[in-house]
This record gives sequence, C-alpha cells and structure tokens, in this order.
Amino acid sequence: MRHIHLEQLESTQKELVKYAKEYRLLPEDKILISCNEQTGGIGRQNNLWLSFENSLAFSFTCLPANELTLTPLEIAVHLVKFIEQVFDQKVKLKWPNDILLPTGEKCGGIICQALDGFLAAGIGLNVSNEIREPVEIDKKNKAGFLVKKTLSSEFQKQIPKEFYNYFSSNRLSNDDIISNWNQLCIHHKKKIRLIDGDNLYQGTFLGISSIGEAKILIGQNEKRFVTGSVFID
Repeated sequence: MRHIHLEQLESTQKELVKYAKEYRLLPEDKILISCNEQTGGIGRQNNLWLSFENSLAFSFTCLPANELTLTPLEIAVHLVKFIEQVFDQKVKLKWPNDILLPTGEKCGGIICQALDGFLAAGIGLNVSNEIREPVEIDKKNKAGFLVKKTLSSEFQKQIPKEFYNYFSSNRLSNDDIISNWNQLCIHHKKKIRLIDGDNLYQGTFLGISSIGEAKILIGQNEKRFVTGSVFID
C-alpha cells in the first residue's frame, strides 16, 4: 500500500481520481490519500461536504464487493465497527451512505466512484477533541461529532491507514453485508420519508435488497429505490 498524506487538499477524492488516471492504476494497486485539512470535500451527487477542524478525510482504492453496488454499504458496516473500537462510541447507518450519532446527527459520510476495474472510496468523519453542540448544516440536517481528546496531526494520518488495513483484511460476503447493514440501520422497520428528485414517498423502511436498494413498504406494496434521501419521521 502507498499512503500519501498531505497537510491540505481541496478533496481527497478528487486527488485520488486524478492520481489513478495519471498513473494508470491497476485494480490490484492500493493507494490511500489523506489530509489534515480538506477545503472542498465532495459528497453524493457532487454535493459539498463541509469539513470541520480536526476532521478525518481520506480516500482509497479498493476492489468492489461481489455485488458492485453493495461496496459503499460494506465500507459503512466496517466503519461503524472501527469507530466503536477507536472512539468508543456507537454510531448508526442511514441509507444510503450516512454515519449518524444515535441522536440522529450526521457525523460521517461515504462516497464511491467506479474507475477501471476498481473503486475510489472516500470517507469524511467529523471529529472534535471535546463534546460539542451539533452544527446546523441546513434546515434538514445537523452535523454531529465523534470525540477524541488526544487529537493530533499524527492521529489524522494514522487512523486512515488503520481503517484501510482493517477494511482490506475483513471483506464480507453479500449476505453478511446485507444482514450487518440492516442491523446497524437507524431507521430499519421505521416510518420514513424518501425524497427522490421532485418526488416524495412515505412508508416503512424494510431494509436493503441484494443490490443495496432501499426497500420501502408504501401502503400494501413494496417499492425499491436506487437513489434518494431518507428522512426519519
């Protein structure tokens, strides 16, 4: 594995994609890029990912799961378990790629981009050296923070490397991804609203399908979604 850690980057994800194309990376190449400060992080659908001081920002190459679309969900499952080990905090998942505190505030996110036979996976985690109040991002979302009193630039460099090794050594089968993800989902079997484009749907979240779709019971019918944003009623 090659680990590139920089003091500041606009986006670790953009840097990794650029690096992969410039050096014509092969699927077996393992590259990790991290930084102490990210000035223009990106989220799903090219939305801005707001980076706070002391946050963790890193991106890495990886082979897809046996079902390509399950890969970000697999990363999420491992990230929850890793956070519990490193921060001694429990977190939950929200479809499709959010990491939430048990109180519902978003403290992390995952993005995956398909390249030539492999993926570029990016992770952002909000971290603080003290307990702090949630920060309002917009009318619908608040940012929460993982707490680590012993924060340092070395921590920001070391933790991405530890997670990458942890993830690479513990890949899951499709069935294990689905069952673990459902168990960790904060809105599993709960009433939710899903906004997909200009459309609003309301129903009960039943879990994820074999390819990572959101399964929602609307009235008496199950409907499946590939895209959209979930809000918990």
